[in-house]
Amino acid sequence: MSLFLPGLGQLYNRDTHLALPLMVAAFLLPIPGLWLIAALPATVAALATAVAALAVIAFTLSAIVQAVIRARRAGAISLAWFNRWYVYIGLYVLLVIWQSAAPLVPISSVTGYSMPSGSMIPTLLVGDHFEARTRSFSGRSPERGELALFRLPSYPDIDFVKRIIGLPGDRVQLREGRLYLNDALVERVPLSDEEVAPLVQDLRSARAYRETLPGGISYLIAEIGDDEGLDNTPEYLVPADHVFVLGDYRDRSNDSRAKLGFIPIALLRDKPLFIFWSSDFSRLGAILE
Repeated sequence: MSLFLPGLGQLYNRDTHLALPLMVAAFLLPIPGLWLIAALPATVAALATAVAALAVIAFTLSAIVQAVIRARRAGAISLAWFNRWYVYIGLYVLLVIWQSAAPLVPISSVTGYSMPSGSMIPTLLVGDHFEARTRSFSGRSPERGELALFRLPSYPDIDFVKRIIGLPGDRVQLREGRLYLNDALVERVPLSDEEVAPLVQDLRSARAYRETLPGGISYLIAEIGDDEGLDNTPEYLVPADHVFVLGDYRDRSNDSRAKLGFIPIALLRDKPLFIFWSSDFSRLGAILE
């Protein structure tokens, strides 16, 4: 019972003086904790998330152990009016409702996503799980180079993650695989063998580069070659209130060059922060540039 909601085991044991504080803590602390983590820089948020996860595990285990020990020592317990199955279920349902309603509060929080495709290799690998800051673009303009999560009316059930390349008024074009922004070639340099080594399995026949936008924002991209299907495009003029996005795996991404088109700024939702789980343990906690 305490596994579902810390304090329920104590309530069963009629330790109400302990059950109530535990349940109040289980209800009230996690959501503000997520709001606090969302307000932190990505580098600090990753550490804070790990600490918070360990604290939740310790809190839940201690509630379970205490309830089990108390129940074994007490033996038979005469049931009070609140020791009924519907009371326990009702409290758990209230917890679920509270957790479901909390994201509706217009405050940035953090939420988890998983990466099912290779369109963002080498930044995100297939199977990576990452945390993102919700409502990250509310009340501010997006910046070139930022990662963004969004949904489109044409794909209402799919969360896309792409990189913002062009802002309203920018001219974007790819020529022989090279990115041009406002008719200026965007700098890119190949990664060294040491930098590529952890990514070889996912890159396969592709090459990895570090691309640097005007203003100094840099990130990793991958390309199979400079003559693939989307490596030569017309010049795109980004309309007002929209952005132009690309996948980091330039030859394997459905983005603004393809079916997605320009993305309305109003549809930008969350911003990826860091990887919290990956089959490659060396990527755990990696900050997403």
